[in-house]
Amino acid sequence: IWDTPIKFPRYVIITPTEEQKSFKEFSPFKIADEIKKVCQHLTPSVQKEGRSIVVETEKPEDSESLQKVKSFLEFPVEVTPHRRLNSSRGVINSWEFKNATPDEWQKVPNVIEARQILSRRSGEQVKTPLWVLTFDQPILPATVKAGYITLPVRPYIRKPLRCFQCQRFGHPGKYCRNKEVCIQCGKAEQHTDCDAEAWCPNCRVSG
Repeated sequence: IWDTPIKFPRYVIITPTEEQKSFKEFSPFKIADEIKKVCQHLTPSVQKEGRSIVVETEKPEDSESLQKVKSFLEFPVEVTPHRRLNSSRGVINSWEFKNATPDEWQKVPNVIEARQILSRRSGEQVKTPLWVLTFDQPILPATVKAGYITLPVRPYIRKPLRCFQCQRFGHPGKYCRNKEVCIQCGKAEQHTDCDAEAWCPNCRVSG
């Protein structure tokens, strides 16, 4: 009933080939005007990323045209598909695939990488039925056909970065300038073998 979406590098990154050059100082007006010279359709989004700009395209012909560009705003540039934004990650959970291998998963259409989640028991790593799959498309598929089994795919959410100095999220301990906080009771002091009631310093509730 529905047309199968055409696969193409939806996100491309435009990077000056000379290290001292950058698009940081250019206004969105100038960048948009330059993109219009190449793309036939309206560009959904453009973002600055370091010295480069990331362009989202809606049509394969626009993506192809941008990748042929050698000069942008009078800078010599290199235009390539964005390595991260053109893919998506999902998790499947099935005991049927506990003993599968990453190479076997790469036989599945659209899967470019597979990593099994391991757990640690009695000091040893143990296989689990959970697999993190990377797909060659920015939109995560709802299901994946693996062998003769159709599996639901749910979004992969990375474990948040946590500081074990102040117990907050978003930065590692080596860059922390906050006071030490006890990992057990949540008080602003460090305890050894603290046996107090567990208390989360972030949400302020007991465990």
